[in-house]
Amino acid sequence: MRKNEFHVFADGYNILHSWPAYGVYLEENLEVARNALIEQMAEYRSLSRNRITLVFDAHKVKGQPQRTEHYKGVEIIYTKPLETADLYIERQLRDKPANYRVIVVSNDSMIQQIILGRGGIRTTVQEFMTTLEDHKNLLRRSAKRRETVKTTYLVSMEDLLDDLEQS
Repeated sequence: MRKNEFHVFADGYNILHSWPAYGVYLEENLEVARNALIEQMAEYRSLSRNRITLVFDAHKVKGQPQRTEHYKGVEIIYTKPLETADLYIERQLRDKPANYRVIVVSNDSMIQQIILGRGGIRTTVQEFMTTLEDHKNLLRRSAKRRETVKTTYLVSMEDLLDDLEQS
């Protein structure tokens, strides 16, 4: 990991069920909701440069082995049967050094307490989504400012004085 980089673990289903914007997707199709979240996490990855692990638990599913996918720099974990996202995250952090820079996105108080006890940062789904929107707005404003500078003819004071003297 780079010096200022964090490893962000996000509980996928916790986010999907906690953030109202995903409610429409959840009503239609769980896979569509997951894909929308994966796309949003990829966008966050590109903005933050943090390492992202998005965990979808299979604690209610039997017979599916754990699997890992990668999409635009985001690691996507589908846990093994009967394993929750919280247990997966806790297991992943168990052997990490105390100074490992980690953020966990979950509204689950148990995993939040575990992460705080390890010196990590916990963030609720609402805080995380607000942070993501802030990043996107900052990027939009920055792009708009760059575009304004490109399309605006800036004149120095010396040029103005020269023009006045020539008139």
